[in-house]
Amino acid sequence: MSLQNTDLEALLTNTPILISGISHKLVSVETEIEAKEKAIKRIELKHLKDISAETGEDGKKKYSNEQIRAAVLEERIVEDKEYQTLLAHIINLKAKKEEAKIDLQEQQNLFSAFKVVGSMRCH
Repeated sequence: MSLQNTDLEALLTNTPILISGISHKLVSVETEIEAKEKAIKRIELKHLKDISAETGEDGKKKYSNEQIRAAVLEERIVEDKEYQTLLAHIINLKAKKEEAKIDLQEQQNLFSAFKVVGSMRCH
């Protein structure tokens, strides 16, 4: 299979557009990941605040030990549906981000190859 000059011109014209689209997708996914990570942090802080404020019947802090507070936080976020939904979205988005990075690298490699072929034809 050989590339015709018009095919090569089309590839050299369209590939940068694909690269730009993938780059924009990456930025969008990264922004979405950051937003969801901030939402998760807010949920964790809310739970920590609640845990820290809890008192026993004697009026003393219910969870005075940092390790115990961390364990209680872990229990609560496992049960928090909003937290778990956000976490699942983040995992999904990170997978999409990795796929987009691979796509971007492939398109950049192709574009470099197309440029080499194009420059060889010009000489």
